[in-house]
Amino acid sequence: MRCPDDRSRRRNSMSEFIVSEVLSKNILDGDHFILEVSHKDTQAYPGQFYMIRSWGDFPVLARPISVFDKKEDSVFFFIRKKGEGTRLLYDLKVGEKLYLNGPLGNGYNKCDEFLAIGAGMGFASIHFAIRKFALDCVYGISDSSALFDFNKIEKVKICTEDGSHGFCGNLIEYLKENYDSSKYKGIIACGPDVFLDLLLKFAEEKKINIKLSYEERMGCGFGLCMSCKKEINGNSYHLCKDGPVIDIEFS
Repeated sequence: MRCPDDRSRRRNSMSEFIVSEVLSKNILDGDHFILEVSHKDTQAYPGQFYMIRSWGDFPVLARPISVFDKKEDSVFFFIRKKGEGTRLLYDLKVGEKLYLNGPLGNGYNKCDEFLAIGAGMGFASIHFAIRKFALDCVYGISDSSALFDFNKIEKVKICTEDGSHGFCGNLIEYLKENYDSSKYKGIIACGPDVFLDLLLKFAEEKKINIKLSYEERMGCGFGLCMSCKKEINGNSYHLCKDGPVIDIEFS
């Protein structure tokens, strides 16, 4: 197993602190929503994130949110209302201000002909890569009630654990039955740690190169506070600067 030198794959996009504005807001259900916010000439790359806040002194920390998509002068974020910070983002109205720091971190570099895997909210991280690189995708959820129609992306296959839509089973079961190493160069994925741990074992067993994006709490976004330190397959990373996408080569 080889973890490529991070410096060789770092995306040299310039991060910046900007005062932004909510351009559109799409509420998907009671907890999930998509914000489009202004960012002129953004250099955001698939897999990167922004530190976002719309409040003053409390909560103390901004929230790290993956880039869901972008246009020339705007960025989209797919967000789940979970705590106080994301509730404040949920309450924003079109025209209101918020503060962005980014884009930050390393994204999905050189992933042409990879299969994209999104587990639950992990789809927020891979959606931009699917569109940019025209990737096939498998989206795993517990049941069809958690299924969203993201502008009818053509290459998405659905897995539901209860069989209510698409493949019946979890994502690892789907891969064991359907992954084609002659078709794909590897896998990019995002989701809960328990899923990524299982995927890591599957990739090692099958000698598949993977790019994993980890969901983690972050304090600063620059690697200074050390709050996002994580051990992955025997190596230590600060996910805000070494990740959030970690490349691991098994082939």
